[in-house]
Amino acid sequence: MNTIISCIKRLLSNLFCVALLVVLIVSWKATVLYKENVKNISSGEKSKIEADKKCARAMQNINAQKKRQENWSKEISTAKNAAERTVFLGYYISGEITSYKYQKDFLDAFMASYAEDQKLALAKSRMYLNFWEEEFRKNWGRYFVMAFLTVFFTPLLIALIMYYGIALFVERSKADVVSGSAVPLQKPRMAQADARINFTLQDGCHLYLRAGWCKERKNVLSKTKLLWQWSYPLVSLAADLCELVDFSPEKGKVGEVMITAPIEDLFIGKIELNNSELVIRPRFLVGVTGDVMIRTHWDFSVHSIFSGRIRKIILHGTGTVFLAGSWGVDQRIPQAEEDHRIESRMLLGYDSGAHYSLCRTETFWHYFRGKADLFDIKIRKGMFLTQNNAWSAMREPKNNVDAVLKFVFDGIFSLLGL
Repeated sequence: MNTIISCIKRLLSNLFCVALLVVLIVSWKATVLYKENVKNISSGEKSKIEADKKCARAMQNINAQKKRQENWSKEISTAKNAAERTVFLGYYISGEITSYKYQKDFLDAFMASYAEDQKLALAKSRMYLNFWEEEFRKNWGRYFVMAFLTVFFTPLLIALIMYYGIALFVERSKADVVSGSAVPLQKPRMAQADARINFTLQDGCHLYLRAGWCKERKNVLSKTKLLWQWSYPLVSLAADLCELVDFSPEKGKVGEVMITAPIEDLFIGKIELNNSELVIRPRFLVGVTGDVMIRTHWDFSVHSIFSGRIRKIILHGTGTVFLAGSWGVDQRIPQAEEDHRIESRMLLGYDSGAHYSLCRTETFWHYFRGKADLFDIKIRKGMFLTQNNAWSAMREPKNNVDAVLKFVFDGIFSLLGL
């Protein structure tokens, strides 16, 4: 049933996109025709002005010729003899011929002006005609086919370019290695992974734990630690590593703290660092003890840019860290020349000496259908930690506005490695 509903929603969404695209195409065509009509009207007005000027000049010539003909007529009537009358009569006849010529010029100019009037009126009437009546009803099939092909084939074209073009280029790029140390560091080691971990506190030991993750404790003192790392206040605040509980053993006693996940199906991984470096996302960090510090590494390589994480957060030193993962926390150590591919949502962390890169997802079809992300993560020559189910470690939005803000800030935090 859900599949049918999903298909109906997708069909309705595509039909809506087709209708919207048809409206956009028609609006664009209407704008083009409007500009052409404006241009034609401007040109017609200029031609009309020229034709009117010709009419005015022809009328002036006709009036001047009429005056001359009147003068010749007077001269003929007052002629003293037949010879003068004959000469004036010749002038009069020549003037009549010239007058006919001027009248013809006027008539031609008048007709040209009338034709320009008609063209101008037609252009103005077309300018305000209902475009849906004149254009869309004649060519609605063509517009519908154009919109249909655009809506249904553009996503396929974009997916092909992304999968076989951009993603292939990224996959073949050189892998990233965060560690810049000339001396090989020891790899982090996962000592335990369970839903509940009992941790022993010796004298002088401090355990900084998120509030709500301790269900039982014995022989321990507790106080509030506002920020885990004061040298990185933004990292601590954005990753919710603030207002931690600082557990320490009572004097002369061995303390015990039972670390328990407050959410069902969450497991806790206990990771031992011994002069090691572990690249993590701080939002999965639950607790830490020992001489463990933070450092950051800015990376503008191809893999970092396309993964959306240009800054890496690295834990280094000697101590114990606790990471939370859904349905379990697992440690993987690929062979030297073995590539291990995992979904990006499953990765909790990896050691700084690992070769980290992006690779294309399993198949094009699953990416095109939205059932898989474009990129998976490929790890070689290093240890990495995974969870068995996607868990963001971030709170759920309460309303639509909260969801939009969460989307924006999650993108910013991911870019900064949080």
